[in-house]
Amino acid sequence: MGKPGGGASLSSTLLKRVLPSCEQKVLLVDFAVYNPDESSLVSSLDQTTWAYRCGFFKPETVNFMIREHEGKGNGMGTRTPLSPGIRALPADLSYDACLEESHMVMFDVAEKAMAAAGVKPREVDIVVTVSGFSALPSLSSAVASHFSMRSDVECFSLSGHGCPGGLVGVGLTQQLLLAKTKGGRLALLVINENTTTGFYRGNEEVFLPSNVLFRMGGAACIMSTRSKDKARAKYQLEHVMRILYTDNKAHSCIGYRNDSEGHKGVYIDQEVLKNAAAKAITGNLRRLGPSVLPWSEMMKVARNPRYKPDFSKAFQHIAVHPGARVIIDRVAGAMRFGDKARQPSIDTLERYGNTSASSTFYIMAYIERNTGLKRGDKVLQVSMGTGFKCISTVWRARRRISTQHEAWAPATQPYGRYASGWLRPRALARAVELETAEKGADAETTKALAALLASLKLDADGNEVQTGPCGNPGNHRSPKGSSVGSSTGGSMPPTPEKPSPNASPLAKLASVELASHQLEAAIPPLDLEGADVPKGAAVP
Repeated sequence: MGKPGGGASLSSTLLKRVLPSCEQKVLLVDFAVYNPDESSLVSSLDQTTWAYRCGFFKPETVNFMIREHEGKGNGMGTRTPLSPGIRALPADLSYDACLEESHMVMFDVAEKAMAAAGVKPREVDIVVTVSGFSALPSLSSAVASHFSMRSDVECFSLSGHGCPGGLVGVGLTQQLLLAKTKGGRLALLVINENTTTGFYRGNEEVFLPSNVLFRMGGAACIMSTRSKDKARAKYQLEHVMRILYTDNKAHSCIGYRNDSEGHKGVYIDQEVLKNAAAKAITGNLRRLGPSVLPWSEMMKVARNPRYKPDFSKAFQHIAVHPGARVIIDRVAGAMRFGDKARQPSIDTLERYGNTSASSTFYIMAYIERNTGLKRGDKVLQVSMGTGFKCISTVWRARRRISTQHEAWAPATQPYGRYASGWLRPRALARAVELETAEKGADAETTKALAALLASLKLDADGNEVQTGPCGNPGNHRSPKGSSVGSSTGGSMPPTPEKPSPNASPLAKLASVELASHQLEAAIPPLDLEGADVPKGAAVP
């Protein structure tokens, strides 16, 4: 079994810290992250409504994805950008749809990064692209052609690296820039983890979390070794540390597979993943530590091998890959970063979700806009994922930075979280209403919709019904052909009826949801105050 480790000895690492270095430094002149158009932003309610109607998923599958979204360890907000292919009904997951998403994101962020850095496309010597989607011709050549770059531009396309792919791209770009030192060179790194190609349309639970977690996004960086860029560059790349935990189970715990029906999706083995991530992250920090920790922390470790070093004394900012809230808390906590340092990663997860390979650059954009950096401040990026690998990069600010990234402008609508249990019944009610409006209302579907909406105290648009002092409906708008709001007997919901065998699937589901909703409301909470609870029993 391979273990993370090896490489340079501790003594040689420490020696490099005290001796002056003549190595040429790689600069990050500027970068940009994808700012989705308002028209591409979709609420979780609309996503769930789409899931009920698209025809891919069984009701229990939709309910599973809702539980994943509402989970306490998730931390994602209620709005997200969706690619044109996934927004369609029926969804378009074709090669052309995948290509459309990559081109849309990559061309946009590349143009913005070059504009921010003040460079022209024909100045670029190297193009590196990172994506889970592998195209032919390559995405890197597509970028070069789109911007009419020079014919001698060097193009490289990386694929299959998953969430750490962006930092893998940083490492590769660094090596390519340093391979030719005379005169220096300029590189464009473009990152996009394609969500259309990774979308799963089956019903097996091990594949479903990826539909909830991964979101559309991208980033582009202008990196350079040219002397002329030193004055304007934002950052200097100090370290790139890569660890690959070479174990067969770890290698296959995340990746593309086909389910039993032949549908492709991202398979995630949660149990193996936890162990692999812990080992890869630990191995990475053990190798990175001697290069970055202050001497005071090094001495504490030397005196007490069980001492947990405080990485917050080496870095002013941290960007932890936002795979989930629990990942951010555990990784940052292991390095002893406090709540303030974690907040950029947490807010990135809430607003943009897991944008995979580009995620840590969204966090850096947040830090620049909302916190700002002083000359000499250091930023640690940490990302982990497929392989199983963990990669960290260290950037040092060369000047004061407070860029007002558009992607972090105040939101026009909140990205907060729904209360647990809110999403499923409302999405179902909306799905039935839309189906009724588009396909014509059979009596049973209309009746099921009316009963469900009335029980939930919603109008036809899914909004809360305003009630008077006696519980009678106030400002209530009814859907065409339905009797919602026509009752005059207070707020008592209709009695659920068993649907006929010929009822539509959504009508049946609405009836079941209504019965479930009323049953939950009818059972009072248990009062266990002072009760003799058996040892080991779970208390609600």
